[in-house]
Amino acid sequence: MAFGCTRIEHMSDPNAEHLLVGLLERVGEAVAAALARIEAAEDEAVAAGAGAVEAVALCEVVVRMAQACQTDAVADLDVRRRQVLGPHADEREVCRSLFAEIGLARQASATAGESTYRLARDLEHHPAARRLLQGGVVNQSVVAAVCRETIYLAPDQRAEVDAELAPFLAVLGPRRAAAAARRLVIEKDPHA
Repeated sequence: MAFGCTRIEHMSDPNAEHLLVGLLERVGEAVAAALARIEAAEDEAVAAGAGAVEAVALCEVVVRMAQACQTDAVADLDVRRRQVLGPHADEREVCRSLFAEIGLARQASATAGESTYRLARDLEHHPAARRLLQGGVVNQSVVAAVCRETIYLAPDQRAEVDAELAPFLAVLGPRRAAAAARRLVIEKDPHA
């Protein structure tokens, strides 16, 4: 029994199912594409380890896809928990509980849970960066750097920076992505 609910024998969770099925489909497509590239590789390249390199690259893409799924699940958890607890719940206690629970789910600290929570909340205003992470195109460090730089902008301005920066994120590391975001932030609001 959790959150004052009566005993429930079985309760499906369409939100979690949607997240996990979407992840499974994206991972399956990425695996199929990697296998096709290996199949198309020259025999000499395969003998020299092209398949192993594809596996390494695929694992990185899958990690990124899983990180996006994780942030989506955290955003869903936040919404659901607040709905269950109601509008009069103590915000500090709700956040502290969420940070700890996310940290435990990640087998990490509450501080790590807080970082994941904040990224999930920030990505609400960065839909293009979120899609890139979801597709395995960019890593979580890159989108987190962009989110940190835009935090003081209004939500509509964050979305503008996101749209302007997204076409370039795939070739930027975290520092260069942060610097590019910072330049756009200054253009939008020099006082941010």
